[in-house]
Amino acid sequence: DSSNNINLQYFLSLFSSEICTLIFLNDFNTSIKIVSVYENQNNIIESYNKVFIEQIKVMYNLQNLHKQNIDLSNYAKPNRLLKIVDHEQKNYTENYKHLSEGFIPYYGTNVLNAQSGWIEKKLFKELNTLDLTGNPALLLERHRYNKANRDFITQGGTIRRVFMIERNRLEDETFLNPFIKLIKQQKAIGITLGLRYFDELSAQQKQDFILYDDVCVFVEENQADSGYLYGKSTAYFTENQLKKYESIFWEVWRGDHLITTATENLQLLLEEQLQTTV
Repeated sequence: DSSNNINLQYFLSLFSSEICTLIFLNDFNTSIKIVSVYENQNNIIESYNKVFIEQIKVMYNLQNLHKQNIDLSNYAKPNRLLKIVDHEQKNYTENYKHLSEGFIPYYGTNVLNAQSGWIEKKLFKELNTLDLTGNPALLLERHRYNKANRDFITQGGTIRRVFMIERNRLEDETFLNPFIKLIKQQKAIGITLGLRYFDELSAQQKQDFILYDDVCVFVEENQADSGYLYGKSTAYFTENQLKKYESIFWEVWRGDHLITTATENLQLLLEEQLQTTV
């Protein structure tokens, strides 16, 4: 009855969405009862506090995933994944087969909508990225993504980005000039930058990806054009994939077994460029 539903609301409002996820993973029947409140008691839901409504939405998405035989126990942060699912419901419901295996593919404009949209919706607090920088002029034209990065940092987020390039590209002014401009632009946004040369990296480290907190990794497979008419990236959510890419990022950032860190490399390049212009 309504009094029991209100008691349930009060009880669950004391817990975080992480606890709601655990309830689902360990007691599906309880979860279904909670979901039924969300589906059938709209008059009561309207009076629920905002935190509880968010928790109910998480449980509702959990039920939908359960129906598709999707096991969330291998996911790095199941409850955080569900917030992403709620943010772009259509894309996920069309890709349950892939999601059951721990990933979602993105193509064309959907790459931009995910990369920028997740940042714009304030779903994360920290981004760590490796960038295979073959065309810095193209990156200067990523206006929506660059604005999302700027707003993200203004609102308290942290971004670390490592540019990875072939050393001899610095001898080509058509590459060097936009690359220096890109560095200055990204520093002005507030991004903490690093630089690595290909001859410092293993084949496994030469990858283009974005880590969103410890929730998912967005791996670029085919770089999109300026208008995102083509291109492909894949978002991975399982704990094994997260650990793999986190390890790669920090190896590159710190420069394990190298003389300089990525940030020191970048600073050396800027100092060299300053000297050549004097």
